[in-house]
Amino acid sequence: MKKYRILLVLFSIVLIFMTGCAGSGSGASSSDGKVTITFMNWAGGGEKASLERAVEAFNKTHSDIYVKQEFVTGDYDTKINSLLAAGDPPDVAYVYEYNTMAWGEKGILEDLQPYFEKSKDVSMDDFIPGVLFNNKGKTWGAGIGPETMVLFYNKELFKDAGMAPPSADPHHPWTWDQFVNAAKKLTVDVNGKHPSDAAFNADRIKTYGAMIPIGFNTLDPLLRSNDGGYVSSDGKTIELNSPDSLEVLQKVADLSFKDHVAPIPKKASTLPDAPIMVQNKQLGMYISGNYDNATFGENGYQPGYAAIPMFKKPSNIAWAAGFSMFQGSKHKKAAWEFMEYMLNPKNIKSMYSDSVWIPTKKSWYTDKEKLKLWTGNSRHSGNYNKVVLPTMLDNIAQLPDTVTIKNFNDMQKYFDDATGKLFDGNGKTSAEKAIKTLDTDKIKQLLDGAYK
Repeated sequence: MKKYRILLVLFSIVLIFMTGCAGSGSGASSSDGKVTITFMNWAGGGEKASLERAVEAFNKTHSDIYVKQEFVTGDYDTKINSLLAAGDPPDVAYVYEYNTMAWGEKGILEDLQPYFEKSKDVSMDDFIPGVLFNNKGKTWGAGIGPETMVLFYNKELFKDAGMAPPSADPHHPWTWDQFVNAAKKLTVDVNGKHPSDAAFNADRIKTYGAMIPIGFNTLDPLLRSNDGGYVSSDGKTIELNSPDSLEVLQKVADLSFKDHVAPIPKKASTLPDAPIMVQNKQLGMYISGNYDNATFGENGYQPGYAAIPMFKKPSNIAWAAGFSMFQGSKHKKAAWEFMEYMLNPKNIKSMYSDSVWIPTKKSWYTDKEKLKLWTGNSRHSGNYNKVVLPTMLDNIAQLPDTVTIKNFNDMQKYFDDATGKLFDGNGKTSAEKAIKTLDTDKIKQLLDGAYK
């Protein structure tokens, strides 16, 4: 009898150990027959709260499935890669846009094409352009939170200056020269002088006319509008050193170092966040993602909305992280049922009405009742619809290189090193000199075409 008791204790210890060592990856079936799946993401703030509400609603209405969320606040790629290495991936997860296609080709992600074809709730035809991660007849993910770039501005500053606001028509946005001229009129120092005045003090500016945060998302659409870019659309040649690209880079730098209408980039980090500066009349205009509209909403402030300025032609980008199923999921049917739920905008409409994201479905732009569900509030006032709807529906916004170009994320550090010499200095380095330092040999080794 004593022998059996010892065996029973040892068996219990083994069970406890196995339970404790269970990973946070692909889910399992519980004792009550309910399937548990994991949903991993990096959400924080308002996005996290909205996701929690959506997942809670799913769990309440699906008695046979329980979705366990895991919010990763640290190095997201490292976390997922460690789970993949252990053979224990999440069932469903956010995947960075620069990884989605590559991970699909490597067999890490599940092809969603067959699931979409059988679905009665989600039609691929209703997605706005660029939201589905399609390549060679396979679908490796679907974005649930698209973003695009917007020119935000302080309406009172324009009114006080007696100026017409920027164009809200993305088909006919302001030219770059119009944008710069307006910025010059909006910029004033502590003595009320403008950059065109002889006594203007560039070191003591009270209101900046413009700001373009230096980064891929702001530079890419401007480069495209001048027939430039980082690399060619086929992913075979470098474009950042072309005359058209150099012109854009130099003119963006000139805003700070020559025209004195924008903060010097390294000084910008010491200033309040751009939405606060717009609200406080410290900043007239700035280009950023739609996500900043949520910040304005949280602050109870209604900015003006306009199309981003152009050089030769209208341009913008639209992107979203991949919302994907992992091939290693042990519960793919349940995982897809959850994905279907989340891909229906009505189930996460607070994300859109709060302006954290914009919808993925065309019908939510074209159907008046659905449009009202997310734009019929103060966070989408004024010209918002005039700017965003055509941008997303009329192919003005294109997929960025981070989605379409193979290995682009690995190239990005070399591009940033070169542009940093232009923007992070004191204005004495020209765009041409800065881009001459570009490590073209390293980039050429990474050029491997584009996803199709």
